[in-house]
Amino acid sequence: MERSLTMLQGQKMYKLLSLLIVLISCSPSEYVEETSSALEFEDNSRRIASKEDFSFAHRVVRSGDRVFIANKLLNIFGTSQLASSYIFDNIVSQQGVFGGGCDLYDRTYQGKDSLLNAWEGCFSAQENSPQIVSSNTLKEGYRIRACELLITHNEVSFDHAMTKAQVINADHITVDGLNRVYQLFYPTQALPDETAKIFFDYQEEFSTRELYRYSMLSFCLSEGWIIP
Repeated sequence: MERSLTMLQGQKMYKLLSLLIVLISCSPSEYVEETSSALEFEDNSRRIASKEDFSFAHRVVRSGDRVFIANKLLNIFGTSQLASSYIFDNIVSQQGVFGGGCDLYDRTYQGKDSLLNAWEGCFSAQENSPQIVSSNTLKEGYRIRACELLITHNEVSFDHAMTKAQVINADHITVDGLNRVYQLFYPTQALPDETAKIFFDYQEEFSTRELYRYSMLSFCLSEGWIIP
């Protein structure tokens, strides 16, 4: 019976997360670079040769590099040893996946070959990785893994984020509280009330702490915040 109840709660949790990620995730047009192989230029202006010839070659989401994403996560979840290791393993050291060059001359050495700060290392055969790397399955996999570890596997980093959002001692969820959690990732935006209120339907199934945990996870899993 207890196992069945746990499975039911798990199903409801994933249903909740899936719904929220769909509502939160978006790809605004201003963040998308559009290219076309059928554009003509005349008098320093862009002109489409014909409607039939026009086609998009590809669309590139301008997401931040490993340094941008890592610093964002450190700011939210703190710099504890475990949190730092999660971010280092899944973001910083994945230079070829997230992009971000490596300056060989901007380093502090401890001894002849040992770096004082491991974050300054180059982790790719091609040390000057592109600054912008388009979204791909591997990149999203590492980012999702980092979010899950920081929020569901480490209470210290989760508590740091809860404290930062001023909901660490909350005895019930509120729209204001959910909005503060949302603004950890989207500081200039407000969470729509209709989205926040979805959590109120699950108050009987989950504790206040777990509802804030799932809300934080859904916001972290959405990809809008990785766009500078």
